[in-house]
Amino acid sequence: MKTTLVIFSGLPGTGKTSLATTAARELKIPLLRIDDVVASIPEHMRKRADPFWEEMTGILLNLVEAQLKLGISIIVDSVFMGTDRSQALEIAKNHNAAFRPIHTFVSNERIWEARVRQRVLDFPDDEPATWERIQVQRKDFLPWRPTSALFVDALRPVEENRRKVMEFITAREEIRKGINPPATRTKPPKATSPLSARRGMSGLCVNSADACPEPVEGFTSVRVGVGDRGG
Repeated sequence: MKTTLVIFSGLPGTGKTSLATTAARELKIPLLRIDDVVASIPEHMRKRADPFWEEMTGILLNLVEAQLKLGISIIVDSVFMGTDRSQALEIAKNHNAAFRPIHTFVSNERIWEARVRQRVLDFPDDEPATWERIQVQRKDFLPWRPTSALFVDALRPVEENRRKVMEFITAREEIRKGINPPATRTKPPKATSPLSARRGMSGLCVNSADACPEPVEGFTSVRVGVGDRGG
């Protein structure tokens, strides 16, 4: 596989860490997590980390570039709020690496909230983001355009999402432009039918026989297969 930069972008509680870990393990690619960067700063500073978010993201991207310089593929697990997506893309282009952005989300707001609140109760020592904190964070989270990344809904079957991610990472086609869209929405569009959940929300062609949607500002639609399991 060509040297590749894979970024998992999404708000807390959307399943990006689980998918990133699975992909790293299966592909034997190093995994960098923003949580590890945050954990490296002293505890008394950690509670005031928000003003230094850009600096911590910069550290993460510096580590990414160091790996790509060596021709080593890398998977990155972070929120990727907006401009850092363009920075990641530029780093990939500078080192002739394939760029694979993956956006995770939960299509049902109530289920997402319940999962986040349960995680806070189950893992208090890890200090996971609270639902209230996520609501503040999402105000600054720029929406991904439908054809700018692989959209993965955490409510779909686990194996289906794993297969979609693995096929997307190893696909030959590449997404190059427009990954930092204007803030017109704060969350992905809701599916109105099973077909739109499997096809429209992903922003991709579901099967090779399908007609691809019109690309956005130079994007190439990536053809990937999804599982036949329902959910």
